[in-house]
Order: sequence, then C-alpha cells, then structure tokens
Amino acid sequence: MFAGLTAGGIATILAVLLSLPLVSPHDGLFNSASVALAGVGVAALAGVVCRLAGRREGRAGARLFALIWLPLAIGLTGAALYGMATSGLENYGAFTLALAAALFGGAGGGALLLRRYAPALPWWVALPVIILALTLGWAWRESGDQPGGGLELPPPAARQMPAIPSLPSIQLSDLSDPV
Repeated sequence: MFAGLTAGGIATILAVLLSLPLVSPHDGLFNSASVALAGVGVAALAGVVCRLAGRREGRAGARLFALIWLPLAIGLTGAALYGMATSGLENYGAFTLALAAALFGGAGGGALLLRRYAPALPWWVALPVIILALTLGWAWRESGDQPGGGLELPPPAARQMPAIPSLPSIQLSDLSDPV
C-alpha cells in the first residue's frame, strides 16, 4: 500500500510541475492546488490497488495490479475528459490527457517498481512525499495561472511573430497608364 502512496506522491509532484505553465480560465478550479488534490486522490487509489494486488507476489501480483489499474486509469481519465467537455471549456483535451498520463502513469509504474525493488517500504516514506506534493501545489497555486478563454499553454517567445508593417496596396487602375 505504501509503495502506491509513495509513487502517487512522486507522480503528483511531477503533475504539479507540469501544470505550472497551464493558462487557466478559472484560477480557483484549474491551478496547481487542484492538481495536487487530484494527485493525492490518485495516490490513495494506487495505494488501495497496490494493497489488493499485494496478496500475490512476483509477476502474478504485477499482472493483477495492471488488470485493476489500467481500467481504472482509462475510466477516470474518460470521466475527467467528459466533465471538461460538458463544462464548455476549449482546448482541454491535450492538457487533461497530459496530466492524467503523468498521474496515472507515474503512480502505476512507480508502484510496480517500488513493489518490486522496495517491498518492505516503511509507512513513513509516503507521508513526506504526500506533504511535499500538497505543499508545492498550495505554494504554486497562482504561479503561471492567468485568466484566458480556454486551457492552453502560452505561446513560446520564439513562435510569436512580430507585427508585419502594412504595405500600400496596388490596384489594377494604378497599373493602366492613360497615356
């Protein structure tokens, strides 16, 4: 169980860092604090699934974990995408998928790695990781968040085109010489 919580906490920290450049249409809903809370929920879910699969050892436990984790990850990601689609926000798909991939992939893959390489992980290891994830989410809740029309990354400075000066237009009547 603590392998899932620890891996979920690490994945939450990565998702909070990933969410920092996100331009949010509503600062209260789509900021790093809400990403951290969602990540802690995914970490708790990874801990429960790790506990369920922990009764079996080796490859059988890893298969059982994957058999439970993958449908949960796909279903919850689909529910999040559906919720975002019905909210009327624009450009939400890529970012919802990126955050879901960071959370579910990091928590699931990390839990499998920690179960295999650190099977006797003490309970107190998960606690500071979860506290750090929540602290980072709360501390950076307003960093990079700007009201906008949809969920989108700000354009990189290299891709911003300078304003093109307008040229005088030439009309066909100017080309015909009455001489």
